[in-house]
Amino acid sequence: MAMDKKLLAIALVMGETIENKNFSDVVLHEAYLAGGVFTGCCFDGCDLRGAMMRESVFDRCTFVDALMTGVDARNAVFSTCKLDRANLYGADLHASLFNESSLLSVQLSKTDLTMASFTKCVLDGSAITGANLESGNLLNSSLVDVNADVTRWLHSTVYECKADGMTLQGADLKRVTFAKTDLKAKSFVGLTLECCQFNGLDLSGSSFRDVPMQQCNFQGSTLTDCDFSGAHGKHVLFGETKGRNVNFSRSSFRESLFSACELPGARFDEADLFQCHFGHAKLPGAMLRAAELTYADFSHADLTGVDARQARMFRTKLHRAQTQDAQFSDRARALETDATLAQAEDWAPPVAAATR
Repeated sequence: MAMDKKLLAIALVMGETIENKNFSDVVLHEAYLAGGVFTGCCFDGCDLRGAMMRESVFDRCTFVDALMTGVDARNAVFSTCKLDRANLYGADLHASLFNESSLLSVQLSKTDLTMASFTKCVLDGSAITGANLESGNLLNSSLVDVNADVTRWLHSTVYECKADGMTLQGADLKRVTFAKTDLKAKSFVGLTLECCQFNGLDLSGSSFRDVPMQQCNFQGSTLTDCDFSGAHGKHVLFGETKGRNVNFSRSSFRESLFSACELPGARFDEADLFQCHFGHAKLPGAMLRAAELTYADFSHADLTGVDARQARMFRTKLHRAQTQDAQFSDRARALETDATLAQAEDWAPPVAAATR
């Protein structure tokens, strides 16, 4: 028997599970579907504008081309559903769960995605411009060509996602964690990054030019051909990063860590590296002309062939640094190898005599 809007409301009030029903031709504009359980139902092309879907569960349902603008789907669950080309503009999806669902070319602009989670979903070609993703999670999902411009991210997580062609122009990223996600050739120009985690990623070819990035973490990432020129922020972590042709010219990363990084030929011309730590860094052929190196620590670093002319080196630490063919014009004010410290580093415990 066909189920219209009124019969559907009665069935839901009675606590019935709605199974294998076709609502394609049913007008459910502002319908009350809260708390319902739907299995194998078809809502393709359905008018669900302004519908109340709070805390509902949709299992193996389809919403292809559905009109769902302004729906209230807080705490709703969409499991193994198909929402291709659905329009959810301005929807309230707070704490909603999307699991193993297809959302190709979905309109999610201006939606509330706070605490929402997408797990093993495909959102290729979708638009989430202006959406709020505070505490949201994108896990094991495909985000190819997603338009995420002017979005708000706070305490959000992007884990093991494919993000080719994803754009973030004008987005606000604070305390966002990117893990096991390919961010090659991404532009972060014009963004403000605060306490974001980019550790262990391949960021080759990405641009952070002139970007503020207070307390961000790039630990262990690949930075080949990255552009950090003019970027600025204190306490940024670049430890154990690797890459060639990295540009840090005119950047300001005071009191940041570059420990054990491998950045041969990197450009730090006119960079402010006050009190930065480069212990055990490998920087052969790096350009540090006119850089601020006051109190910087290059202990055990490879500075072979470095050009640091006009760099300010007041109490710059060069303890056991390799400086063959390096050019310094202010080395007289630097601290050379500390003999006492070197002796302590070379100390080894005596070998215990063999007991009879």
